[in-house]
Amino acid sequence: MLRRLYIAAFLILAACQMMSPSPTPSAPNLQNTGVDSPVITPTLDPTPLWAETETNGVTIGCWQPSGWTVDTTDGMLLAEHTVSLDTGEPISGALIYIFVPEMDNLEISPGADQNFAMTVLEQVVANPEHTGDDVIMSELTPFQWGAHQAAYYLYTTPDSFNSIVIGIALPNDHERLVVINATMPMNQARQMRDMLPRLLNDLTINGVMLGSAALAALPNPLEFPYYPHT
Repeated sequence: MLRRLYIAAFLILAACQMMSPSPTPSAPNLQNTGVDSPVITPTLDPTPLWAETETNGVTIGCWQPSGWTVDTTDGMLLAEHTVSLDTGEPISGALIYIFVPEMDNLEISPGADQNFAMTVLEQVVANPEHTGDDVIMSELTPFQWGAHQAAYYLYTTPDSFNSIVIGIALPNDHERLVVINATMPMNQARQMRDMLPRLLNDLTINGVMLGSAALAALPNPLEFPYYPHT
């Protein structure tokens, strides 16, 4: 599940995709978070664009921040800065990948009364085939995001990236889970706690806007686990 984000991070994103009609944004001044890019200098557009895609039968929509790139080939990838494999430049800025993974290899109980997002992510974090065997993870924490059961955990990679993984359950649906994986270089990750509520304030799942109040209640600061480099 998580490996898909690393693959997507190295894509050369060729175009921004959007669909219409789009709702009126509640935060029309979305901007780049301010991290300088050694790769490109984005042109700021004062009018946010609405991006929407369908993945595994779930429709996901959100506003594309000015100066960011969006790819909707397989889920939705929002990149603060594009990256070219030809330049050899390190990744800078944030990557937010929203997708609906296949869960055929997980043991899901359709009648489970507990937080469904917790049920799924508990199996994910316990299996290195999903997470990799070289990441350090925090404890899994449940929360409620509007009408949706949710859970999250933080992790740190050996190549100095910090990430948060958020699972969002669909009401009365024990077959699919929406996953958000937000990643930033460790030296920039202090911005993630303030960035997520702003960028995902108008996130919609199957036409339902989740709002950002639940994200604003996340711990401040986010305590990413320490990776013991040798």
